[in-house]
Amino acid sequence: MLSNDKILRWFPYADSAWLIRIDEGARVPAFYRALHRAWMAGKLDGILDLVPAMRSLGIFFDPERTDPRTVRQRIEAMLEVATALGEESAEPGRRWRIPVCYGDVVPEFGPDLGEVAQRLGMSPEAVVRAHADGCYRVEAIGFLPGFAYMGGLPERLRLPRRETPRTQVPPGSLAVADAYTAIYPSPSPGGWHLLGRCPLPLFSLAWSPPGLFAPGDEIRFEPVDAATFAALAARYGGEVPSWPEEFCTGGTPAAVRTPAEVPPPAGARLVWERVAPGTTLQDRGRFGWRHLGVSSAGALAPSWLALAAALAGDPALGLAFEMSLPGSVLRAEGGDLTIGIAGVARVRVEGAEGARPARWLRHEGLTLTAGERLVIERLGAMRAVYLAVAGLQVPTVLGSAASDRWLGWGAITPGATFAADGEGVPGRLVAPDPLLAEIEGEEPLRLRFVWGPQAHRFPEAMRATWTSEEFAVTARADRMGVRLEGPALRAETPAAHGIVSEPSMAGCVQVPADGQPIVLLRDAQTIGGYAKIATVIEPDLERLALALPGRRVRFVAVDVEEALQLRRQWHHAQESLIRQVRRGGLDFLSPERLLELNLIDGVCDARDQRECGLR
Repeated sequence: MLSNDKILRWFPYADSAWLIRIDEGARVPAFYRALHRAWMAGKLDGILDLVPAMRSLGIFFDPERTDPRTVRQRIEAMLEVATALGEESAEPGRRWRIPVCYGDVVPEFGPDLGEVAQRLGMSPEAVVRAHADGCYRVEAIGFLPGFAYMGGLPERLRLPRRETPRTQVPPGSLAVADAYTAIYPSPSPGGWHLLGRCPLPLFSLAWSPPGLFAPGDEIRFEPVDAATFAALAARYGGEVPSWPEEFCTGGTPAAVRTPAEVPPPAGARLVWERVAPGTTLQDRGRFGWRHLGVSSAGALAPSWLALAAALAGDPALGLAFEMSLPGSVLRAEGGDLTIGIAGVARVRVEGAEGARPARWLRHEGLTLTAGERLVIERLGAMRAVYLAVAGLQVPTVLGSAASDRWLGWGAITPGATFAADGEGVPGRLVAPDPLLAEIEGEEPLRLRFVWGPQAHRFPEAMRATWTSEEFAVTARADRMGVRLEGPALRAETPAAHGIVSEPSMAGCVQVPADGQPIVLLRDAQTIGGYAKIATVIEPDLERLALALPGRRVRFVAVDVEEALQLRRQWHHAQESLIRQVRRGGLDFLSPERLLELNLIDGVCDARDQRECGLR
């Protein structure tokens, strides 16, 4: 087997992913292409994503459809075949000639060119020639959708990243750092050195597939003047950018779709009059696109997402609005709306005849009649509350409705209107929710984890600290991750905190050089360059994601088999909780509730209690 030859080393990310370290990094693109072909042909059932990086592959799968052992056996067998067929020597699928206007022509396009030249002891023109003479290969795509890490930067051009990253880098900026060059596809923070600007779009939701580059592509850069840059930017810009086929050799051009006109919704509608910051639309997540740098996104607390839908009387609904702050105001138009709220919120309903008294909802549904407004006054002591609407109709992108700020998709703005053609019956939960009790409690949250691929870089004393000491949730948290505060976790050397970037996922615990761990959440980048000491298991990740700053947490190690068992128990508990949702807000022992039950079936003869299971 390849793994026995120490070409492949396997590391589990809890129970839903494998990280494959490939000692011969040059084989990564070919191995990835072989697996991707099999995946596209439907030969890898249960696989959600394949993510190549510089010296590794990430294999992400659905534990409900397959298991870690089966995935490993199938992947190893396929890579054996790829090696036997000489796949590792295959040519790149596509070759690109990318126009760039360097900073020696337009200084604002390459604001770091002069400094880079000075530090390297070269003239700016020599830096440009050396960079443009290089031949680069896309080794990974991550950090942002369409951000391609291109290996092959000449040794004489290599510098570490800037000490102070920029808060905003313009789209199209050509940059270098360490052994790589890249082009920023969209505005974002960045710490690389900017040498020039590319006029071509790199990622568009109008394209299929949406990314310009793919792992294994070969890239060469061609200097252009300011006039050529402007002409190309005008030609390929616009709301629906053209796919720049003329710059590509080999491969199949992307299909370009013109967005269809969406008629305004009719019938019952939900209108957002006011939107609190941090409000997003979420579902279970977006899968199949991590290889292009697109995160999985999805609800921070998937069990509450499902519960909100059940409370709205629409258990099949797989999406809800995630609210992290109060202040939103929603209005029903054109008909009544059935709404379910999972979590705790103080709400007020306003109508033509005045306002109903404000009240706290705890895992509860309600009906909003046409013309009424729902005011979210306060939220409970948790980071997210979910609001579902029966029959909600929303568009999707890349197979999901989940909001993603890097895709520029799904932001809820004042005036946003959604059709809702369902007529659910609002419900309430009549059984205790252990997750809600834990979030509202004060005891430290107990978070179980599987050791991560760089755990060995931390001395035994540091690993003992991780499992014996408490850490606190800090205010430095968003949907990408939450930073913890506690005893510093020091790797064996300061350099050991950094790694060659490799695939990552929600739940991975990164430890930067300051020793304070960061637990990645749903919007996490697809690849990262920090050592990962652990992966928090799925059932416990939502508990951490809901915790407010100051909450204490403790970590408990489990193995992969335990993680799988805990995940099965978690799913069973979710299904059981949803079955406890009662329609119409009936009290558990109210007369109405008792009339729903067939009590006669429960009558038995006391002379033979064994038939009733009694003792």
